[in-house]
Amino acid sequence: MLIAFGAMNTTSLELQLQLPFNMAPNRIALRKFIRFQLEQMGVGNEAHHFEDLALELARARVASNVVRATGPVQSGGDQGRDFETFRTYLAKSPIAGSTFVANASGTTIAFACTLNKRIDKKIRADLSTIFGSGTRPHSVAYFCVPDVPVALRHKLQAHCREVYEADLELFDGQQISDMLSDGDTFWIAEHHLSVPSEMFPPVTVDDEYQELKERWFAGEAHGPGNLAEFLEIKRGLRRATFEEAAKPDLEGWMRRMALVKQIPELERKATYELAVASLRGRGVLDAEGGSLPSYFNSLPNEPELEDVEDLACLASYASTASVFGHLQNAGDNVDKWVLRAAEAITDALARPGSQSRRFRLLRAQGQNAFLGFWQRRSKEAGLSGLAMWSEAADIAERDPMSDPTTLADLLLLIAPAVGAWPEYQALTDKVDAVISKREGSAAAGDLARDRAIAFADAEQLLLAIDQLQRAKENWFNAETLKGSVLAMLLLSSWYGHLNLPHAARYHASMALYTLVRSKDETLGELSVRSGFALADTFYQAGEFMSYLTCVENVIPVHASYRTDPGDTERHDDFTRAIAHGAIALATAPVIAPEIFARANRVVDRWVIDDVYRDAMRNAALSPPWSTMSPQDFVAKLRSELGQDIVNDARDPTRITWSALGIQWTIVSPKRLRNRADALAAMLQIAQVDLAGLDLVVIPSAVEVRLENGGTKWESRQDPDNGKLLWTLFLPENDDLLTDDTRVENEAQFGLAFIMQALRQVSALPYDDFLKSFESRMERGLWKKIFFIRPPEHLMQEARAMADFERQDGPLLIQGSRPEYEPLAAPELNGPQGSAIIYSAEKAKEMISNRYKKLGAFAARVVPALMSDSRTREILKEQHDVGVKDWELVLILFNIAFNRSVRVDPRGMSAEAYAALKQRMAAKSQKIIDETAAIPFENEWLNADELPMHMLVTIGPVAQSWGLSVQRQTPDFDAIRKLLIDRFRHQEDDVAHDDWFGWNRSQDKDRRATEGSR
Repeated sequence: MLIAFGAMNTTSLELQLQLPFNMAPNRIALRKFIRFQLEQMGVGNEAHHFEDLALELARARVASNVVRATGPVQSGGDQGRDFETFRTYLAKSPIAGSTFVANASGTTIAFACTLNKRIDKKIRADLSTIFGSGTRPHSVAYFCVPDVPVALRHKLQAHCREVYEADLELFDGQQISDMLSDGDTFWIAEHHLSVPSEMFPPVTVDDEYQELKERWFAGEAHGPGNLAEFLEIKRGLRRATFEEAAKPDLEGWMRRMALVKQIPELERKATYELAVASLRGRGVLDAEGGSLPSYFNSLPNEPELEDVEDLACLASYASTASVFGHLQNAGDNVDKWVLRAAEAITDALARPGSQSRRFRLLRAQGQNAFLGFWQRRSKEAGLSGLAMWSEAADIAERDPMSDPTTLADLLLLIAPAVGAWPEYQALTDKVDAVISKREGSAAAGDLARDRAIAFADAEQLLLAIDQLQRAKENWFNAETLKGSVLAMLLLSSWYGHLNLPHAARYHASMALYTLVRSKDETLGELSVRSGFALADTFYQAGEFMSYLTCVENVIPVHASYRTDPGDTERHDDFTRAIAHGAIALATAPVIAPEIFARANRVVDRWVIDDVYRDAMRNAALSPPWSTMSPQDFVAKLRSELGQDIVNDARDPTRITWSALGIQWTIVSPKRLRNRADALAAMLQIAQVDLAGLDLVVIPSAVEVRLENGGTKWESRQDPDNGKLLWTLFLPENDDLLTDDTRVENEAQFGLAFIMQALRQVSALPYDDFLKSFESRMERGLWKKIFFIRPPEHLMQEARAMADFERQDGPLLIQGSRPEYEPLAAPELNGPQGSAIIYSAEKAKEMISNRYKKLGAFAARVVPALMSDSRTREILKEQHDVGVKDWELVLILFNIAFNRSVRVDPRGMSAEAYAALKQRMAAKSQKIIDETAAIPFENEWLNADELPMHMLVTIGPVAQSWGLSVQRQTPDFDAIRKLLIDRFRHQEDDVAHDDWFGWNRSQDKDRRATEGSR
């Protein structure tokens, strides 16, 4: 047999063995006892009970959404089709009762189990059955009571890989015994193997819990005598459900809570508590056995608030459990239960009550509404839930009896799913403000930190940065300064992950600046971390001499503030410094020999054990470095760093990075390097903040040149067909101003230029862009760019830590260098897919209008072009690469129009140019109406000029979408790419006359192919 489920009766065996002969319980004795009980299943031929045990263990250790192969098939959406097909096949196979399956992130896992001792033959036979369908699992997890020797295990795994191209994982009796002796799975052994709860080694949770346990676990299980005693059992059960250390007691508490159901007035409460404990503690719930149908159908008229909340909560649990296969024997009742809960909440809200009561009901109503989002991915349901919670937050703002932290907890749970929604962000701002007002800014900082970690765990780094920036601000006071510094360091790490070293440097320098001026000696170790984090930003920016010098200055602090400073396993940042130092010594002599002698001198000054220094030099002279050519080094730098290694020894200096699908470059004289660093940091922070918005960015390149000059900050945009080019003029005597005045000037100009630059790369209509930018300003962009000290000040502090010229004199590397393209983080590419202002309906309407207006023109001109082999080939080539008929007709019309208008507008007055535009518009209409007798000569269409005509037509198409192109010299290639990537320019079309005969050509080719057969 393989797997299914139920309770086994081993009472007599339990009486015979008792505990291991009055020995104190321990894990070794427990494993032996569990192993013995498993063997007895084979003796008693209790295969079905072993199947039950294996199913629960599989849910706990392999995949939480395991379902029986013979259970009801539920829709799993598109990605679940193969999964359900495989379930259907297994349900009809000879091993139907012994198998179950799981669908983990689109990967189907088959499970099987057996008590059969002829394990080799049995597993091979079961694998043959499992893989006998067209749809196969990706891996198999097999549970068996007999122990499987290592050699046989490897042999069976190799057999599964070679024959079925799938992985096989075996869990034999020893492994099962070991897993069942863990605290979170012990309840399975207790429930299915009748292992006494007393066998689990005692775990002390705390005095309060121990007193509860001693009171209720002494002697025979008994129920409460009054409400106070029920609340004690409830408290113990809740702790065993949610606290890992108390998990072994879960079964005991559930037995005592089951006795509460005998008290009529407490039956509903006990049913609720048992259902929650089973779902959250065991990970599974039998709806019938847990009395869920009667619970949902027996809600009293005008129930108490707690009853309504429990009903809504249990409906939510049941709905989620059903989706993941954790709910058994529920049939089609789950949707009815969710609806019943919604009705109960609506009825309760209609009755008069206090503000705090309404707050709690709105909170429950929002949870219930969100079920539609989880089940159907209905954004409307999610927005409805947020609106209900927003009303609840409004109540909490004015009602001290309404607890806003409960809303914060719910917002944390849904953060990874809806964190990018503006409505979610507005609600978190509102809730944080209420909590900050009640409990202080530090409490709001805690909430922001929790959301940041949730986003980071879900690999949503932009949202994580946004929330951690808030935590950094809210924690910046004496009591929580350590938390603020830790946030700065984590932000530095996250910006570095996005390949934005200057934003990372700004935050590392901010942390170091804060710590140096703090009087708290306990924060010394954080100074070391800040120093190494700062050094890493120079390495990532391709400033190797600055990196080595910064490490030189950090190592003495490392030696002073850390225990065992030479322990490389304990201090990963020190280990990384040794590794990077070796890379610098290996790379410099090959591709930058000008810095090699200096780099060696700096490393000689590192206050480290000679063992590490020798290891660095030996590594630099060993493979793979010793076998690499200069071309190999350059290729490795391009792929892994995206930067040169001498960016700090060039004049002018160049800072490059990639963000929003654009390569950004800042060029400045070496003397203005601090200001270039500061501008780069400001731009990078703003770009991360705006990357989640759809700015409809035109693919391009941006270059900013810094120069001294004048008495105030000024910018000039210079014409350049290849990129957006600005020159920024910085005040000569700005350093003579007071700090406050300088900060204000830098802030105003910096933000103004950031807005100007982003406006130029965005094709959004001006009002839409302004709204987007202002929304980020309202959410704290200003504080992210200017915090503690102005960016230039912090960059100056950072550069002082890494000043390699202070001791060894100036260094300037001249001449040409290999070109490097900065690495682009996928998170910073901006929104993909259809643009925010794209509409399929609008696209079809515009295309239909073009065909309608130009149809007569096309009917007159295209046949002659298609009858000419030369012009037909030109048009076919464009058709084959995806150019639609409407664009081809538009191009031909543009050629005809240009041939009919031979006026040079240069030197015309504004009035004359306006008159010319009117005449051109009238002429255009005449061509469309065929009232202008203008022929179309085939010679007008040629392959050399076609690209120019295609680009000219792009302007009107972009305008039809409302795109705003602000560049003095528009990049039509980039605009066309934007239209193709974001506006389905080569995908959208509507039915129209086949002027070009493409369909006829396809029919002809098909007939020719059929005839050749």
